[in-house]
This record gives sequence, structure tokens and C-alpha cells, in this order.
Amino acid sequence: MVIEPLTTKWTNPFIKDYIQGNEQILNFYDYSPYSKDVFRKRKEDLDKLVFERDVLTDVLMTLNKNWNADNVTLQNIERLEQKNSLVVIGGQQAGLLTGPMLSIHKIISIISLSKQQEKELGVPVIPVFWIAGEDHDYDEINHVFLPKEGELTKHIYPSSTWNKLSISERTIIEEELKKWVHEAFRYFEETEHTYDLYNMVDRVIEQSHNLVDFFAQIIHWLFKETGLVLIDSGNSLVRKIESNLFIQMIEKQPAISQSVYTTLENLRTRGYSVSVEVEEDDAHLFYHLHGERILLKRKDDKWIGKNQECELSTEELIEIAKTSPERLSNNVVTRPLMQEMLFPTLAFYGGMSEVAYWGILKGAFHHLDMKMPPVLPRTSFTWIERKVERYLDKYGIPIEQAIMSGVDEYKMNWLKAQLAPPLDLMIDEFKESIKKQHQVFQDIAASWRPDMENYAEKNLEYILQQTENLRNQFHREQERDYSQTLNEFDYLNAHLYPNNGFQERSWNIFYFLNRFGVDKFRTFFNEDYSYKQLHYVIKL
Repeated sequence: MVIEPLTTKWTNPFIKDYIQGNEQILNFYDYSPYSKDVFRKRKEDLDKLVFERDVLTDVLMTLNKNWNADNVTLQNIERLEQKNSLVVIGGQQAGLLTGPMLSIHKIISIISLSKQQEKELGVPVIPVFWIAGEDHDYDEINHVFLPKEGELTKHIYPSSTWNKLSISERTIIEEELKKWVHEAFRYFEETEHTYDLYNMVDRVIEQSHNLVDFFAQIIHWLFKETGLVLIDSGNSLVRKIESNLFIQMIEKQPAISQSVYTTLENLRTRGYSVSVEVEEDDAHLFYHLHGERILLKRKDDKWIGKNQECELSTEELIEIAKTSPERLSNNVVTRPLMQEMLFPTLAFYGGMSEVAYWGILKGAFHHLDMKMPPVLPRTSFTWIERKVERYLDKYGIPIEQAIMSGVDEYKMNWLKAQLAPPLDLMIDEFKESIKKQHQVFQDIAASWRPDMENYAEKNLEYILQQTENLRNQFHREQERDYSQTLNEFDYLNAHLYPNNGFQERSWNIFYFLNRFGVDKFRTFFNEDYSYKQLHYVIKL
């Protein structure tokens, strides 16, 4: 296994400026993420705050024991009770078979920085992964992409459960999930690792009540002895310890909402795009009624469902937060706030879109008497098998080019180079010749009547279109002649630039676990990675 840093060139203006330390962007955050002593400064700020560590660790201990966490994780939870302990945290949804590899990469980033900063700061720094169990977007997690004949195929796990349920509330039907897993493993070639891997998943299903359990147990198995601590934001035990925090959010809601809205508008006037929508009257809380999650809006002293489903006074909502906090949940704005009120966060790891939308939250944190933690873009990895590397070498394609934009350009250039004579050039010249010679007929038609002029123009369009059809037919014939080579280019795209994006957004870790075994990856997980290096290539 060879690990190499990869230089990435970001085209998104927001991310580019953030990573390069542009003050115009950094003013929207409390810390410059790559500045000297940023984590020491953050620690000093956290030393002034008080956290309800006892109740938090009790819940974490219960959850992680239920997910078969090892002793290293349980010891880390105990260390979190220490007043000087800190966490590095990030989160994602509970993907099937852990979902796309970006979740794995985020966890690796969290673990690596935790180890480094524990040595640097001399205090316990605990890696925490926040499972977004309160999320309701089942369509986003109900599938994995698996390789079939050199391409990726979407393998969907259908659900008979009501779509309004959160991921934490989606109970597993054991026989159905086992069948889905069995079908998923058919996409893999059988190796020396397949039997043990399949049986592990089978056992986890039997020990899981819902999809979060299924995800969490696999994560604990995969990252054993790393000390990783998991939390499910949709769990009722977590909701109970959030009661007072919900009350603070309700009481400060007008200031929080106004700040978020104004900041977003400010960013947009500066030409930055942030993938989140907020309105001035958004309450940024969900209310759960009759099994349905209702997004609330604030109008004077009333909290009203977005579609008029309910109406509550501030006093009624506070009473719900006190007595039935499980009936409330956070949205994209208040989830980060809740996370930071619960945990003494040294640093938060997010994807690029998360890093961007956290930029609207600085004022919201301040209204709750907190600072936003250092916000770090997670490290990405691209896994390259020997077959992929051979194809790259064969066609002289730079790794960074294939990863960042795919190989279609190289594919088309190769295809054109095989043509003798150069048909594309000949057709282009032929079309230009047609236009010139046809102009005589257009001039004559124009001198007669307008309808004749239109007819002549359409006649030219028809001739040019037929010539283009001839070009396409030539290409189809050519592709048949060179199908084996073109398949190799497609293989590269499927592995390095699937669905026009990074490998980590589509590929699943189980493909690689099945090919190379879990021990190889546990060795990789324990390597040290610089949080300033945003992409690595792993040659397997």
C-alpha cells in the first residue's frame, strides 16, 4: 500500500477562498482553520465553558454498549468526563453498509486529528461521529452503488415503512435486509475474505433493531481499537439531555433566525453560493405530531407549521421541550448549535458543502454565548487498484486529471487519433463548404419571397443535420471496432470519476474490504494524515 498526497484545484469560489485563507471568507468564522496555534486557542476558549459531561457520557455509554463497542471506545467515553477533555467531531447519515466512502473518510479524518492533538495539547481528545438519525431523507441512504461489468449499478433497499419516519425510527425486517445484503454480495467476486465479511454483516443484522443500529455496529467493527465514539441524534435518550438546550434555542430563536438570514444574504451579495435556503421567519426546529415531522415558522409569539399543520405559543413549545423533548428535532441550522452545546468541540470536520453553510452560523453561535469551532474540510481519499493504475500508465493519463475531471477527453482524443483519414476534420470542412455554396441559393430565395427564404434556410439546416448524422454513424462504427479499448477508459471513469464526481461519493467500502480484507484497511486507518492535506491517493 502506497499513500501519496494529491494536489487538488478547487473551482468553487467559496471553498477556494476558504482554503487559501481569504479574509473576506474567514470573517464569517471564529477561527482561521490553518492558522498557527488554532487548536491551542480553541482549547483556551473551551476551558472557560461548562458542559454537562456526566449525563452525556451516561447516554454515550448506553448507546455504544448496545452497538457492541470495544473497551477502547468505552474508556474514551469515561475520559470524556474529565473537565479538560475535548472532542473532534463530524457526522453523516446512517448509510447502508456504511454508505458512500465519504463517511469512512470523515471518520478517518476525525481519528487522525484526535490522535495528533492529544499529543500536541497534552489532554484527552476523543474522536466522535454524529450519526444523523433524526434525518428523514430515506431516499438519500436507501441504496449503494456496486460494480457490474465495469460500471456502477444502483442497488436499492426498498422500504415498506412510512416515508415520514426518521432513520432512527426505521425498524429492520430481518429477512428483507438479509435478502438485500445477499443480492449485494452477488456483485462481488468471491475472495478469501468474502465468507467472513458476509457472515459479519449477517450477525449485525440479527443484532440490529433499526438502520442506525445496522450502521453503528458495522462502524464499530471496522474501526475497532481506534476509540471512536458514536452518537445517534435521533435517539430518545439523546433527546432527553437536549431538553434545556432546546429551551435556549426557543428563547433565542428571533435573534438566531435573523442572524442566519442576514449572514446568508451578506454572503450572496459577495458572490458566494451556499447550498442552503433560509427565510426570516424560519424557526429552524421541527415539531413531531402524529408521526409526522413539521417544520415550524415563527410569527410574533406563535410557532406555526409550514403548511399550517399546527399552532403553538412560545410557552407551549417550551413546555414541550421540558416534558417531551423527543417531539422536537433540529434542522440544518440548529443541528450544529445543538452539537456544540453538547460537546467540548476542539474541531468540526465537514464536507465542502457543510463547511460553506457553517459560514452563516457565526452570529447564531454568539447569541448562544458560544464560538463556532474551527471548521475543517474533511480529508478525501481515492483508492487505486493495480488494474486502474495500469490503464492510467497505458494511456499516459495523470492521476490527478482522472480524479478531478475523468478521462472522457483522453478517450475522445484517442478515438480521433485512430481515424485514417481524419473524418471529423473532413466533415467539419465539408460542412463549411456546404454553407458557402448554399449561400447562392439563399440569396436567390431571399430575392423572391420571405417564405422561399425560410425554406432555403431550413434546407441548409436539413443538409447539415444529415451530414452530422453521418459523423455519428462513423463514430458508432468506430466504437464497435475499438470497444475493448473504450471499455478500459470507461473502467477508469467508473473507478476514479463515477457519476461525474469523486470516487468517495459513489463507491462503497465493502467492495474494497471484499478484495483486500479488513486488516489491510485497519492498518491504513491508523496512519497519520495532515489535516492541511485535503486529498490522498491510496495505491493498493
